[in-house]
Amino acid sequence: MKQALGWLWMAGAIAALIIVQTFRHSEPLASMDAILNAGRVLVPLGIAVTIVGAGLLLGALIHGLVFDAQRVQPGDISGPYAGPSPSGGWRIGYFKGTLLWGASFHEESGISELKRAWRSGEWLSDHRLFRATLVTVGLPVVLIGAFGTIALVTDVTAVRYSQTLGLEVEEKPEGLQLKIAGGNYVFVYPKADHAPATYTMLNFPVDDIDKAVDELTRKGVKFEHYGKLTDEKGIARGIAQKQGPDIAWFKDPAGNILSVLQDV
Repeated sequence: MKQALGWLWMAGAIAALIIVQTFRHSEPLASMDAILNAGRVLVPLGIAVTIVGAGLLLGALIHGLVFDAQRVQPGDISGPYAGPSPSGGWRIGYFKGTLLWGASFHEESGISELKRAWRSGEWLSDHRLFRATLVTVGLPVVLIGAFGTIALVTDVTAVRYSQTLGLEVEEKPEGLQLKIAGGNYVFVYPKADHAPATYTMLNFPVDDIDKAVDELTRKGVKFEHYGKLTDEKGIARGIAQKQGPDIAWFKDPAGNILSVLQDV
């Protein structure tokens, strides 16, 4: 129980990283995406941190195998086995083979014991506590490095334009190049003092606006509502009133106003 509580903080840290990365794709965290995109120069550092953490974990494993593992005598081995079959179901049988080399070790260390060892310096001389220290430090380091690197290289704006809107997106050093209908291109670039415009920046013509709005809504797009101008879906019905096209507005992660519209 104590050991489980000792590692609970690590599970919480992992959960927090996953939650932030998941909800980073939502509108409230769009500003965070801009900050993370600006920090892409730190990707090599994130990779280095991940490698260091993985090295600590691997070092703990090698240290245990070298110093405290119980050697398994090489030779012929055989015995019954039971387990799931690769093709599905369950299988029971008997195995026979030759073991060329083997070693195993199993150990546990509580967080309270580790804290005392850190204060006293005992972890430097005790092999078991030394390995526990490597794992305690290495595991969060590798997780933070890995998730941090993923967060830095993931561009939510690119994800929104490509996966959500179905556009061909090419990432360039200066920004994003979007391929739209008719073989034309639109270039989207970051700006330090960017302020979203109050007008529609880009329109996407569609054949069926209701179908388009329903599909985008399922993908997490939130459509703007402008009082009596739009209905419950967020569509301004201009065709029926002979006042222009049917149009529905939404925002990209940077707050720019986009729309889907149907002329006829």
